[in-house]
Amino acid sequence: MLATTTNDMKKFVMEQIGNSFVTEIRCLYVTETWELIRDGPYTKSYPLVRMKILHFVRDLMWFMNSDQDTLLVKKYMIDSLLAFSDTLHHLTVDANSHTKVGIKVPTTTGSFRTSQSFVRYTSNNKPQQVSVDQQFLLILCNCQYMKQYGLNNIVKTIMNVITTAKSGEMLNTDLNQTDRTADDDDEEEEEEEDESTTSTRQNTRSRYNRRHTDDGTDDDEDEDDDDDTKDEDDESYTTSTTSRTSKSDPQRSHQINQSFKNNMNIRALDDFQDSKEFMDIFRVYGDLENYIFDSYLRFKTLFVNQYVKKGIYVGNFDWSRAPQPTQVRPYVIELLMDLALLHFQTEIITDEFTVQVFSSLNERLSELLWEHIVNGITSLSVNGATQLDIEITFLNTALSNYSTDTSERLYSKLSKYLKKCAENQMNAKLKKQLLDTTMSSTRMQFSCFV
Repeated sequence: MLATTTNDMKKFVMEQIGNSFVTEIRCLYVTETWELIRDGPYTKSYPLVRMKILHFVRDLMWFMNSDQDTLLVKKYMIDSLLAFSDTLHHLTVDANSHTKVGIKVPTTTGSFRTSQSFVRYTSNNKPQQVSVDQQFLLILCNCQYMKQYGLNNIVKTIMNVITTAKSGEMLNTDLNQTDRTADDDDEEEEEEEDESTTSTRQNTRSRYNRRHTDDGTDDDEDEDDDDDTKDEDDESYTTSTTSRTSKSDPQRSHQINQSFKNNMNIRALDDFQDSKEFMDIFRVYGDLENYIFDSYLRFKTLFVNQYVKKGIYVGNFDWSRAPQPTQVRPYVIELLMDLALLHFQTEIITDEFTVQVFSSLNERLSELLWEHIVNGITSLSVNGATQLDIEITFLNTALSNYSTDTSERLYSKLSKYLKKCAENQMNAKLKKQLLDTTMSSTRMQFSCFV
């Protein structure tokens, strides 16, 4: 009877700790500062959630003396990793709600997997003021890193901590050291996968940090910062967990270690990384990444659409009486200048992500041009068709490194359509002259696309 009551009390305590812990992870969005930390393509949220999970497991390891106890800890580990996806989803919905281009979003923000609502930011906990573009990109940084490296890194660190504790050394071991060991393994995996991508990411992130800080440091100091070890950030986001017992009473520490070693049961965690539950977490983050990317792409498509509509409809321009072209009109240059800024922002993540974003945007741009020119202009003169053909050719050339089969097909169809409207009377010499002049004068601005 006493044993049953004790087990019930222990389960109740574990559940209270676990539920509170998962809720805390789910609400981490209120701590988001929208700044990349120095040594990784992610914000403060990732090291913060890692630290909280490790401390949670450390606090409950004393209760893990049966498979049932271990399975309960495993459940809360899974729930916490999924809760972090809810945090990223909340930030995405919040970014959507702050767009100024009319994107429709739910009236209440909620979990990625449930409809649970959350409290909005309070006046005492406001994030850094950054653009919607930057918010989407930083959320993607966190999500992609979590899926590619973070999940395995966290579980690996947890297993190292538990294995160390099982061997009777836990109370004399700094949890930070175990965490840093897993980080070192994680960094080696990243370097082996793509050294050039990592180098590009670090260089771009260094430029990004210099642009977004006002501390007056020079380039030499920034380079020194990049050479700092990961230990400093671990110290910033992870509280030291060296046992107080081992400092105050070595003999007592040894006795507790032996008891812990004999009682703790971790068999239920042995195959965790290969389990269906762990694979399901990867799928959740994969779906979340697609959702964030689609939200970001929809936002940028509406932004591009504003430029296209400005160039075709503004001032009720009469395309049937268009004058002879004398330049590539300013809206095209403005569009490409904004895309050049976007190119810099996406490089913070990886070159592959930049290609993914711009290939998709190039497709959307070709679709918008086709829709507005073919369906929006009722009558085109030779000069009007020539003007549009010059501008479309300039855009296609500038973004040629991000061409896809879809974009090439649509640009080709547009060219044929405009030639047909002009009855094949376009001034090819004028077109070449204007394109050469514009490309020469804008070569420096748009060199990032090359």
